[in-house]
Amino acid sequence: MSAPGILLHQFGNEQEAPKLELAPREVIKKQRERNSSEPRRVEIEMNIVAQSNGSARVKLGNTEVICALRLLARGAYDEIVQCEIECLPGLEEIEIRDVVTKAIKATIITERLPKVRLSFHFVFLGIDGGEASACIAAASVTIAAAGVECLALV
Repeated sequence: MSAPGILLHQFGNEQEAPKLELAPREVIKKQRERNSSEPRRVEIEMNIVAQSNGSARVKLGNTEVICALRLLARGAYDEIVQCEIECLPGLEEIEIRDVVTKAIKATIITERLPKVRLSFHFVFLGIDGGEASACIAAASVTIAAAGVECLALV
């Protein structure tokens, strides 16, 4: 089954996009271990990295990530939240980092941390969709484990 071509407009010229071959729904369904209506299995562990102020391991289905938080001194031009993500091949590290950073910044009370930088380090052990959600959940648990004041856990 072919998807219809998409008409693109580039600088006044019309070009037809290449046709894409889609996998039949049955093939996609066989690759999953769960139905799309079933929630992913969730596992959470706190304080698993000794050299951090707080840490967590979160597993959502087959997506697994470890998050460690270090509370560091902040310079005049440092961001209050810094996220570093070690991705497995096939992930968009920059996109995930931006989403996770925005979620964290929206929850912490920055006025209570005038000279502190929150340095998050994420390491993926497995990927199977929901990577940003797994990072945000791990960051929330890590923030709680470190005792950082926040408005809410995401």
